Amino acid sequence: MCDSRPFNMAVLDHTGLAGSNPFQAVTFVENHDTDRSEPIFQNKMLAYAYILTSEGYPCVFYKDYSTDHFCFGLKPQIDRLIAVHEQIANGPTLQRFKDFDVFAYERMGGAHLLVGLNNNPDAARTITVFTGFGAHAELHDYVGHGAVVHTDAEGRATITIPRNTNGGGYVCYSRPNVVGAFAVRSQRVTQMFEGASDLDIKPAMAGQAVQVGRVFCRQSAGLSATLRFDDRDWSAATTITLEILDPAGNRLGGRAFARGEQGGAVEVTAAGSGFHSFRLTGEQMPQTNANPAYTLEASYEAPVTLV
Repeated sequence: MCDSRPFNMAVLDHTGLAGSNPFQAVTFVENHDTDRSEPIFQNKMLAYAYILTSEGYPCVFYKDYSTDHFCFGLKPQIDRLIAVHEQIANGPTLQRFKDFDVFAYERMGGAHLLVGLNNNPDAARTITVFTGFGAHAELHDYVGHGAVVHTDAEGRATITIPRNTNGGGYVCYSRPNVVGAFAVRSQRVTQMFEGASDLDIKPAMAGQAVQVGRVFCRQSAGLSATLRFDDRDWSAATTITLEILDPAGNRLGGRAFARGEQGGAVEVTAAGSGFHSFRLTGEQMPQTNANPAYTLEASYEAPVTLV
């Protein structure tokens, strides 16, 4: 839809897993793999308009959202769609109009949401559709692409969807004053790392520090790392030392683990926001288990805002 034209917009009607089983579908426009192999290089916002107003659990790619160097800085446009997703897009989807260039649908829960997508880069499209808003309802476009409209006596709305310039061919209509400020909730997450001789992450090694991974933790948040390891044939002198490093590489905390100490944890408090790293160093490893495998569970909170 984004990189090639012609594309038949009508096929988006309840397509894929998001259309058949939305509670099990995670939708995305781009990720760290596709960005390197088959990147979307044009009209990306049209795709975000689709996933952030459709059913499913949408994901926003960091590189699209961030203003960091080599990122795409789509945050202002995406933020408007996130507000729509969080406060209006609800309930099942009813197709209202579709042809080769235009797909329009209504989310039927809550205040209702009427979405129009236009993939034509040359011309705007005006369509009249039945809606669930009722007669003579005032409707506002919450992404700033369309004028205020009113439904007629039969609940039909006539909307104009702009031409698809740089992916901007979309509108999101609902009743007035249904989108406002909303709180971003902090949520603790757990990330698993696994090291072994046949994996990308190295196993534990005697006398050598192994970089396990890193997580982006917010300032003053608690950060814990729980370690489980293969202690087969370990002696009383065998240990694995786990260290947590701050973004500057300074040691925040650590612990040496001996045989039988599975599931122990190192807990620290992040002094500043940024990438915190985990490092393992083995000592006195037996020849029969010189490079033991392990799993490390990191529990932390990321920042809730992105500058």
